[in-house]
Amino acid sequence: MGSTKKELLVENLLIAGAAGLLAFLVAAASFLVTANDVARERAALSDLAGRPITAAPVRIDDPAILRLYRIQGQGPQLYGAALALESRRGTALAVALVAANGELQAVSLMDANSSRSPFTRVGWFADDLGKGGETPFPSDLGGVRSPAVLSGATESFFLTSTVFERLSKAVRAISKEGQ
Repeated sequence: MGSTKKELLVENLLIAGAAGLLAFLVAAASFLVTANDVARERAALSDLAGRPITAAPVRIDDPAILRLYRIQGQGPQLYGAALALESRRGTALAVALVAANGELQAVSLMDANSSRSPFTRVGWFADDLGKGGETPFPSDLGGVRSPAVLSGATESFFLTSTVFERLSKAVRAISKEGQ
């Protein structure tokens, strides 16, 4: 039995409609996941800063700086950022607080792709805290206070410091613009 042109047309329209519905559902799910990620980042930054995050993120042209917020409230001007940290040993999502002069105040790990990722080690971010203002971030082993933190993860350590350095520069630039 042969199919008529009308039957083929209806069949193709049904398939196209189903594919369109599937695309819409995937896009909606992606939007909800992104919105949930942003809400979790804001909550983590608010906990670090002790202040609510109310402002919209500032646009930064850096793939490692996912979102950068100016944190309102009493006290010194602070900026909060969601960061994508990546190395050959793993990836992680972290949030960081930075003073207006670019000094890294606090860092909190949100997610890591593996429990063996170097970013999950206790004290991983300790050598970067307090850097970025008057003190540069470590760029070689001579700038590291505790080489034990590096054991087997030197590349990851310096890639992390590089991301923090770029974040520090971005915050100083935004702070000078008065945004």
